[in-house]
Amino acid sequence: MKICVNCNIELRPLENGAWFESMADFGGYEIRAGDIWHCPECGLKVGIGMADKPIVRHHDPDYQDHRQRLVDSGDTLVQHWQHQKAKEAAKEKTCP
Repeated sequence: MKICVNCNIELRPLENGAWFESMADFGGYEIRAGDIWHCPECGLKVGIGMADKPIVRHHDPDYQDHRQRLVDSGDTLVQHWQHQKAKEAAKEKTCP
């Protein structure tokens, strides 16, 4: 059971089979399948149930092609960083 601690309401599945891209300061690191659940009261969304093994990793030669196929298919692709500092560092490297 998954509970929204703000609303004390049980979370509900929103999307099964979404994709989650772990990000590093150099860009995408790996992509895993997972699910998105949400709170029907406040709208909080949570990524859960990540697969044990990624479908592709950054060192695989077809990483970018695989990622682009997911984007082109219309599937949800959520990028996530380990913490805010890492996200900001990555942004600094890519923004002028």
